[in-house]
Amino acid sequence: MKIGFDLDDTLVHNDVFEKVFKKYDIKKEHVNFSQELEYTDINPEAIRDVLDMFKSPYMGALKPVSYAKHVIEELVRHGHEIYIITARAYDMCEITSNLIKTHFPGIDLDNVHYVGSSAKATIIKKLGLEVMVDDNVSYVDELKDTDITLFVISNEDTWGNTGQTDRLLHLAYVQVINNIKQVLFE
Repeated sequence: MKIGFDLDDTLVHNDVFEKVFKKYDIKKEHVNFSQELEYTDINPEAIRDVLDMFKSPYMGALKPVSYAKHVIEELVRHGHEIYIITARAYDMCEITSNLIKTHFPGIDLDNVHYVGSSAKATIIKKLGLEVMVDDNVSYVDELKDTDITLFVISNEDTWGNTGQTDRLLHLAYVQVINNIKQVLFE
């Protein structure tokens, strides 16, 4: 089976926004997230800090979310092809590759795709993925009319757009990433 995972806040805990928001006392509910990373009513210095952190070695030192490493190892062991479809820009390739080699050595780096601000759905369809796991409802929502099995995850390690899942009844909502393994193997 061809299974795709988002990287940040799906496989690894990315706390860049949390750190910057805390520094500038920004409440995440006051931020308009979009695929183009447009922000409304936020201090331009905070935006610059976020972008600087994305380009820093800090992004290569992120830690896996609970159970992610085990889930990937199990999926690879059972013969599944694992892909990472990340909104990271390609200029983060070296940092990201090192992060993946460190925490997820079973993932072929040729299966890591950097979409930046482009739509993830295009590459997911092109690759013929059968399952996609992401923490961002807007990315997964683009695939709602396909045969791809979709998971939107949320746990104590993620804080993505999980409040929107109630309106998306077509999506399987998984509380903890370990449940994804249970669903795929049962």
